[in-house]
Amino acid sequence: MKKYKIYLPFIINKGEALKTLSNKDYYEFIFKNCYDAILLARPDGSIFRANPAACEMFQRSEEEICEIGRDGIEDKDNPYFKAALEERALNGKARAQFNGVRKDGSVFPVDYTTAVIKDENNEVWIINIIRDMTVYKKAQDNESIIASQMELYANYDYLTSVYNRRAFLD
Repeated sequence: MKKYKIYLPFIINKGEALKTLSNKDYYEFIFKNCYDAILLARPDGSIFRANPAACEMFQRSEEEICEIGRDGIEDKDNPYFKAALEERALNGKARAQFNGVRKDGSVFPVDYTTAVIKDENNEVWIINIIRDMTVYKKAQDNESIIASQMELYANYDYLTSVYNRRAFLD
């Protein structure tokens, strides 16, 4: 049985994919088409590359993101952010949830994954992958509202707002 890989929008033989796509092209394809923000940075917080998803998420151009660096797009006062940086310094990678900051100053929840890598020249780089958690947080909030409403309707009559028989069983 032959093994096939998905390459761009086509399914082709693995050997053909290796012949037609260099590592640089492969990584550039991932970088440009990922739904999550990807930032290539240095340990000091300076940013060298930002993918299109990062630009959309933070409502800034790649040049703006690179110019303002990490301090301009991440809530550095959040204790979880500081803890993630400390964990990355100790373990070479970290994951945390804290707040991102958009161009208009609005704050939004993000899931942040970061790792230290070294290139062929032994230079240290940081890869940050950031996911906007706004939709997930709203769904979580709606879920808790629905649960409390279900509890209310299970114990009270919705027409009279008086305890029903179910409330007396507990």
